[in-house]
Amino acid sequence: SDECISVLKETFGIMKKNYSQEGHIIPTSYIFYVKSLGLNQNGEHEDTHELFTRIVDIVSEDRDAKVDAFVGEVHTHTSEECLTYRTRSFEHRTPFTALILNIADPYMLESSLNDYFKESNAQNVADDNCVTLKKFQIAKLPENLVFSLSRFVSDGKNSRKINDPIFFPESLDMKNYTVERDRTNYSLYG
Repeated sequence: SDECISVLKETFGIMKKNYSQEGHIIPTSYIFYVKSLGLNQNGEHEDTHELFTRIVDIVSEDRDAKVDAFVGEVHTHTSEECLTYRTRSFEHRTPFTALILNIADPYMLESSLNDYFKESNAQNVADDNCVTLKKFQIAKLPENLVFSLSRFVSDGKNSRKINDPIFFPESLDMKNYTVERDRTNYSLYG
């Protein structure tokens, strides 16, 4: 995990140093750095989440590597409330290496987290007499928590990219989003 963290820090450092006058990242130095790592061998466009996943995959191939530092678990609790039968509940855990968040207004990380972890309510399409409720919580926090922010929004017909800056604090306490209460504080980099 130290090797992976080192590569990620250097990658983000290069991105941070190369801003245009308008405040946008100039990708030239970043692209040369990524190419020098030999990670993008097929030559296709990759976003930062794909790059991060590829780095974790490469590091995890090393038997001595400890990629557990990036692996957490999301706990999903689903309940169906129906008129025709009793309430049914389902629970499962899913491992993750990055939380993929939609950007919520206002453009702040906390807004996106609140949106992701809010209880969702949906009418069951197959049975109009049922309502499905879903609640997400983090069951296991990784040592290094990675967020991937989805900058594309769609209304079903059109999609657009959010180019506005996303604000995030220097430190973040995840206790409101997790079952764990031990180590929930993180220093953020981006």
